[in-house]
Amino acid sequence: MSGSSGGGGGGGGGGGDGVDCSNLKFDVQLSSPQAAVVQTLLVGEVLQVRIAGVNGTQVLQVSKQGSAVGGLIGSFSAKLRECIIGGTVYDATVLTISGGQVRVHVEPI
Repeated sequence: MSGSSGGGGGGGGGGGDGVDCSNLKFDVQLSSPQAAVVQTLLVGEVLQVRIAGVNGTQVLQVSKQGSAVGGLIGSFSAKLRECIIGGTVYDATVLTISGGQVRVHVEPI
């Protein structure tokens, strides 16, 4: 699927149908990072993962104190959405910040 954002996935899980929501963990580069919010991030900071409405579409979003940092796109998207709707809560820990690009580790809390 195009848009998997930056190469091979790290971490266990990955979004296959056989992955339990409590084991869905992965590393990914954020899509459409918001520069103003990215400038406030620190490596190791824990952000929120949620489903948000953007232009009439529901998207997977990483946010900091309610402000969008960027989106989550990849092969894991359908499973992650299903898990969040089912009540599993996820956090995204900032791994790297390079220019305006942000790589995070997503896992359930």
